[in-house]
Amino acid sequence: STPEREPLSPGKRRAALSNRRARKHRLLLRWTEHPCQLRRTRKLPLIFQKGNVLKKIILAGGGHGHINILKQLIKKPLHGFDITLVSDYKRQYYSGMLPGFLEGIYTEEEISFDIPALCQKAGVRFVHEKILEIDGSNKIVRTSSQELSYDYLSMNLGSRSREDFAIGANEIYVKPISNIVQFQDVLDKNLELRNHNKKSKESLSQKKDYANQPRKKMLIIGGGASGVELAIALHSRYRNLDIKIITKNKQLIPLFNDRSRRLIEKILLQKEIYFRVCEEVLEIKEQQVFTDKVSYPYDFVMISTGFVGCDILFSGFETTKENFVLVDENLCADSFSVAMGDMITLRHAPKTHKAGVFAIRQAPVLYHNLMKIIQEDSALQEYHPQKNYLQVINTGGKTAVFNKSSVAFAGKMAWRLKDYIDRKYMQE
Repeated sequence: STPEREPLSPGKRRAALSNRRARKHRLLLRWTEHPCQLRRTRKLPLIFQKGNVLKKIILAGGGHGHINILKQLIKKPLHGFDITLVSDYKRQYYSGMLPGFLEGIYTEEEISFDIPALCQKAGVRFVHEKILEIDGSNKIVRTSSQELSYDYLSMNLGSRSREDFAIGANEIYVKPISNIVQFQDVLDKNLELRNHNKKSKESLSQKKDYANQPRKKMLIIGGGASGVELAIALHSRYRNLDIKIITKNKQLIPLFNDRSRRLIEKILLQKEIYFRVCEEVLEIKEQQVFTDKVSYPYDFVMISTGFVGCDILFSGFETTKENFVLVDENLCADSFSVAMGDMITLRHAPKTHKAGVFAIRQAPVLYHNLMKIIQEDSALQEYHPQKNYLQVINTGGKTAVFNKSSVAFAGKMAWRLKDYIDRKYMQE
C-alpha cells in the first residue's frame, strides 16, 4: 500500500500553485522561441491561432528598418508566422557611403545589403515585385502580378525624387540610389578616371586618350548636402569634368551652421566646383538647363531638388498631399501596421526632415513595436526625433566636414569619424 501523504500547509499549497504557474509560463516562452522543444502541449498559444493557418506578416519595402528586422530574425527567429518581404530592389544601398563609393574608397558590396540573401538567412520569403497598392482596409498588398494578404504590416519604402523635369539618358534623379550606381557606368565610359581609380576601372575606360578631347560639363541641380557631396565625389573620381551646382536657395546646405557652410564653400572653390544660388531651374531640354536668369549647356545632369512619397496607392491610410503616410508617436499607421523612414510624416513632428539620421533611430522602435503588436502587447515605444544631430559631409580625399549644433571643423579626423560610424552601422 502507498503511504499517505501529509497534507500541505496553506503556505506550501500557495508555493506549489505558484510553481505550476511559473512552469506553464516557461513553457509558453519556450514555445515562442523554440516550438520544436515543447512537449505535451494540447494547443498553441492564442497568439498563433487563426484556424489552422499561420498569421501573415508582410514587410513592404527593403529599407534599412527592414534590414534591421531581418538581422534580428536571424539572431532570434520568430516562429509561428508566415513572413514575406516585398521589394522591387534586390540591393539596399546606404546613402551615407555613396560618395565614398563614387570616389573609389568603398566597393558596392561594402555600401549595400543583399536583400534576398538576408531573407534566406532569416527564414523570410522574398518577393521581387513592385508594390502598386497597399490596402489597409482589406489588409492586402497588391503587386504587379498578385495580391498578398496580411495580418500585420510593416512599411519601409523610402521616398522618390521630385520629378519636375522630363529627362533622357544623360540626366538622372538621385533617388533611388541605384540610379546613381548605374549612372556611374555611363560616366566611366565617357570620362577620364583619376590616377587612383584607373587600376580598378581600366577595362571600363578602355585606355582612351582624353588629352585632346574637350572637357565635359556636369550640372547638379540642388544645393543640399546630397548635391554637394555628389559634386565633390565626382570631382574626386574624374579628371576631365567641369562641375557646377545650381540651387534656388539663398545659400548652400541650408541645414548646416554658418561655419560649416563657409568651410564647404571654400573647399568647393579650391576644387573649382562653382555654384549659383538664388537661381531656379525652369526647364531641361536639348542639352540645355534653363533657369530664371540664364541657360547652361551640359553633357550630364544630376537632379537633387527634394523628395515626395513613393508612387504607391495607400488605400485606407491617411497620407499627406505628397503621399507621405501619417504615423503616430509609436510609428503606427493603424492598429495592425507600422511604418518608418522617408515615407512617413510624424503627426507630432510633421516638419521633421527626410534624412538618414532620423531613420536610423526609428529602426529599433519599428522592430520593437511590430513585435509588441503581433503579441497583442500594448507596451509600445515612442519615437521622438532628436533636435541636435551629427552631420558629417564627405569632402573627398578621405577628408570631411563635421557639423553639429554650432560646432564645425574639417579634415581627416572628421572623415575617420564618419568612416567608423558608417562601417559600424553596416556591420551591426
